[in-house]
This record gives sequence, structure tokens and C-alpha cells, in this order.
Amino acid sequence: MQAKILISVTCTLFILLSGKVYPGHAAMNTFKFSGKFPPQVIQRITDGEIRDLIVLFDDTGVESPRSPAGRSLRKMRLKQVKLNALQQLPPGKFRTLRDYSQLPLSHLEFASLEALQALDTIPGVQAVFENTPLHLHLAESIPLLRRPSTFDYGFTGENTSVGIVDTGVDFTRSAFGSCTAPGVPADCRVVANVDIAPEDHTPDAHGHGSNVAGIVVGTADKTGVIALDVFDGLSSSDVYVLGAINWAIENQTTYHIAALNISLGNGVEYATACSNRFTNPYVSAAQSATAAGIILVASAGNENYTNGLSRPACTPDIVSVGAVYDNNIGGRQWSVCTDSTTQADQVPCFSNSASYLDILAPGALITAGGSTMGGTSQAAPHVAGALAIVKSAFPGLSTSDAVYRLVLTGIPVTDPKSGVTTPRLDLYAALEPYTYDEIPMLPIWGILAFGGLIAASAGRTLRKKNVRA
Repeated sequence: MQAKILISVTCTLFILLSGKVYPGHAAMNTFKFSGKFPPQVIQRITDGEIRDLIVLFDDTGVESPRSPAGRSLRKMRLKQVKLNALQQLPPGKFRTLRDYSQLPLSHLEFASLEALQALDTIPGVQAVFENTPLHLHLAESIPLLRRPSTFDYGFTGENTSVGIVDTGVDFTRSAFGSCTAPGVPADCRVVANVDIAPEDHTPDAHGHGSNVAGIVVGTADKTGVIALDVFDGLSSSDVYVLGAINWAIENQTTYHIAALNISLGNGVEYATACSNRFTNPYVSAAQSATAAGIILVASAGNENYTNGLSRPACTPDIVSVGAVYDNNIGGRQWSVCTDSTTQADQVPCFSNSASYLDILAPGALITAGGSTMGGTSQAAPHVAGALAIVKSAFPGLSTSDAVYRLVLTGIPVTDPKSGVTTPRLDLYAALEPYTYDEIPMLPIWGILAFGGLIAASAGRTLRKKNVRA
């Protein structure tokens, strides 16, 4: 049972979340919330600043989304779990803004303090989260990964797709096949286009998503791209990203989704992995996606942090990706720092670093999808595309083993600003035939954080079966 910390909030008037002021009375002068409500959320509620919350329900015993049958049953069971909890709220005092059929989460709006107090007492409700704004990880390649060499193997990512959780993808650009619609003509690389955020009537209002998608198709020659637009103009938040994850789980079988690329974050520095499901809504979402066979990949962030990543990259079941230069581009001034010199495999000064960062990939500067951009936003899709190739080449691999194959074959690179050594993606090495169980030792860069499988990583050293000339 989660320990409850009672927090007393005293006020004579409660400012209703809609902005109206409701007179208090003796029974409502002091409100006590449990640890389900973070202190900052309580403060913002009493200040009348928020009226909506993301609610985490107890999904103990609910089926895993591992198979289509399991996803169907999970959808029904989660619906019942949420109904059982929400019917304990006062009628007419809340409404569901967005439900996530494959996640133990709902986005709810509340019309009274009474409803919030009732929510706090429901056993089936485990936590509430504020819907936080998210920002693109744009700080303003392919050869470094030895991608051309992998053509020797014939692995191209066929029969997989990668979801681009971003600003959308302009499928009319030549990089994607000059499509007239998703999947049209038949060789169009964009196989689906889904507006998760409110429709903004443009395939890509910014160009960021098209650049990210272009990196994926440049890395994985036959992997399809799914545009999951989570931005309303240039604004996004947790509820839309969670919606994209939920959509991917629902449609994994239809599109053979191998990975989701999430090149955005909240800009906050998390010195340790954000593993608490009661304070991070992405924990349960990532666990559900992983169980469904989908690997979530997120950019580390561009805030020049030396001991922390932003969210969602800090989440254990999400592969966090930092950036490196792919060649010498001379001195470079970024918005938060300056690199006086640059070279291949140098970590840019902006790239967030942490002891639990999973992997590095080229991110400065990358031309793809009709534009040139730089940031950890551009590093992450190299990894997402690489994972699609690995899952296509080795369809029997689990999601964690696919990640291990990239991490354990990477080239160690040390970030001078933090002293942290992290593997840099080497796709050619990752596609070599290997076994896992011959040398019981840790990789030289330390313990792996992905999936929380720290103990399991101890025997995860790869050894080549055959060495190619």
C-alpha cells in the first residue's frame, strides 16, 4: 500500500477549476489530500490554474497486451476497471476528455472540489498527474553508423514500421515518395497519418516531424513510417503523447510497429531514472507498449544537463538517446552553449548526459526529409530506425534483446562535460551474428538501465559467431 502523506490545504473560498468562485463552508475549510495528489498539483488546483488531470487506475490482474487476443481482452477489462472507479464520483461533476483503451490512464476534467475529494478516496485510483507541456528537442550521420556496410547483410527493415510521435510528416515530400496520400502510391513510405492532437489542417506545421521521419527512412530502407501528430501548431502535452502510445498498441498488428520515436520532452532535469509509476505517467504506458512488442525511443534533451535527462526519456522502459557529431563541421554555437571545435563522435555540448543514458547516435547536423536540423531529436530516430532493422532481421528477438543488441555492440564514447561513457550506435556491428551467453561480464560503459533489467544485464555480453571478411 502506498504510504499516504496528508497535506492540509486551507482556504475560505475555493476557486473552481473553471474559473468560478464557490463559497466555502465549515466542512470544506480544510481539505486533506493523500499522496495520490502531488503537492504542486494541489496548489495549482486551489489556485484555480488547472481543471484537468491524468488519472492512473489500478490495473493489477489485467491482461498483458502481448497478443491481439490479449489486447482485446485488456481493452474490455480496463474499461470495466475505470468504470468501477469513476462511478464512485458525484454524477455530473466530471467528464472524460480522453481515454486510453490500452493504458490504465484517463484524462479527466473535474467541475468541483467534491469530485476531487471523492477521487482521492477511491481505492482503484492510484495516482494523478498534471498534464505537462512538452517541447521539441531541436537545438537550433548515416555513414558513422556504418549503415552502407549493412547492405551486405540484406537487412532493410522490411515488414516493420516506426511511429513518429511529433509534429506530423509531410508525406508529399520527395523523401517519402511524393505521396498523394498515406500509402499512395504503393511505394509511399508514409503508411498512415493520424492526428492525435486537434486537427491543424496541415501534414506538418513545423517540419520537425518530417526531418525525424526522413532520418528513419534513411536508416531503414523499407521500414514504413506512421505519422502520429501530437502537436496543435507548436503546442503539445502528455495527454497527446500518451494517446499516440495507446494508438500504437491498438494498431501494432496491423502495421507491424517495431518502435515509436518520441523526439520531445518537458525540459526538466531528472538525475535518476523516473521509475515510479505514481509520479510518472509514462511508466505504465511504456510497460504496456513493451509488452505489446513496441520499443519506445526518446531524445535525451538539449538543455546541456550533465547529470539528468528530461521526461519521457528518463523512463526506464524507454530507450534514451543522446547526440554525437557525425563529422567535423567547425565551431558551432547552439542556443544553450558553444562547441569551439567539432569532430566525429564528439558529444555536442547541448546533449543531456546522465549515468543512465542508454545510447548515442548522430544528431548534429542532420539533413533529412527536406531540411537540416540538429539536436537529440535527430539522434533518436537513428536508433528507432536501427531497431526496426534489427527486429526485421531477427524477428524472434524480444524487445529487450533488440535493445541490448544495439547497446552492447556500440562504440564507447565519453562526454567530456560529464565524464559519462555511453555506447554510440554501430548498426553494422549490431547486425553481426552473435550469442549472448559466453562471457559473463558487464559492458565497459556500465549497467544498462533499459527496462529496469539491471541484474539481467550482467551476463549480456555479445560474442560473434562468425567473423566476416
